[in-house]
Amino acid sequence: MSLLLVRYSELALKSPRVRSRFQNRLIANIENAFLKNELECTIDHDWGRIYIYPQDEKKGIELLRHIFGIVSISPVTEITSELDNISSQTVEITNGEFTEQTQILDYTGNPHTVQYLVEIFMMVEVIQRRRTMFLMQVPGWESHNGKSSS
Repeated sequence: MSLLLVRYSELALKSPRVRSRFQNRLIANIENAFLKNELECTIDHDWGRIYIYPQDEKKGIELLRHIFGIVSISPVTEITSELDNISSQTVEITNGEFTEQTQILDYTGNPHTVQYLVEIFMMVEVIQRRRTMFLMQVPGWESHNGKSSS
């Protein structure tokens, strides 16, 4: 089942009580639209985002485009936060072809360019290498090959 990230705008400016009421109304409108069009979906939400798991992604996007209060809809892929998984899934999803417009959403739904993510990957790799180099210099530390560094 695919996943759609739905964003709304002005609800974010409301007080928590009013925001909750409006968000629930928007979710009810989404549910009604799917029911009316005989499409199945599962809806989840958190503070500021609505996640929709539609049975049919294309029909779901088309349906959501006509619901008042929605400002954007993004098809997304859920992946775990391990660096190797992020790298392999990014290459698989994009077929290894990135453009300046290619964006990847972090866990909060904020978009980042691929260049930004490459810089982060590079920093993580440098940190991991420095940590490994540091750990190999600590007396009594066991390396992966079973030899002590002391």
